[in-house]
Amino acid sequence: MLFALVIVLKGTAQFSGDFAPSNWTFSSTSSGGDGSVNTSGAPASIILNGSDNNQGGGYEDYSITIPSTGSISFNYSHDNPDIDGAYYTINGAQTTITGGGSGSMSAIALTAGQVFSFRVVNGDNCCGRGVLTISNFVFTPATPSITTQPVNKSACVTSTATFTVVATNTTSYQWQENTGSGFTNITNGGIYSGATTATLTLTGVTAGMNGYLYRVIAT
Repeated sequence: MLFALVIVLKGTAQFSGDFAPSNWTFSSTSSGGDGSVNTSGAPASIILNGSDNNQGGGYEDYSITIPSTGSISFNYSHDNPDIDGAYYTINGAQTTITGGGSGSMSAIALTAGQVFSFRVVNGDNCCGRGVLTISNFVFTPATPSITTQPVNKSACVTSTATFTVVATNTTSYQWQENTGSGFTNITNGGIYSGATTATLTLTGVTAGMNGYLYRVIAT
């Protein structure tokens, strides 16, 4: 029995899928805050409106818990009539996006479970709210890395054989079998178990399986 490995990458673009507006949370620390988020442009863009009723340091956050390790890139445009600042935060620690104007940021590294947010900090309350528009938002998952490759196996008839892969930055597995006419997905049942896990188990190997090929798609 032989083994081959294929790695497949998936990405989430724009405010959709795992990053759809329904998965984000809006919050405000501004005194008398009247900030809001306009998601009517999603999935192409969202608009974070800061508060116009706070003087000195309140802020509005638009936050999400990162579902898997990867990086974020986006374009921005920020109007700041109230001397506001635009930031992104990771677990509450803020990094400046801009004091005003347009541009882009790329490859902000994030780990699954971290809380990421866009933030508008209010510096005054005399001239109108700060407005941050985010577009071309793209999440790129971290590249899967194989740390332990499965090994070829020889098995006696009626015995049990297993194939195991150890990988990082993966969220799913699908084992496949080639009996001579191309690879097809394996489902649990009969001699197979663990078809969508890191370890495929074959219980009760038959003589007719000699030379079968197995591989896993790690996503």
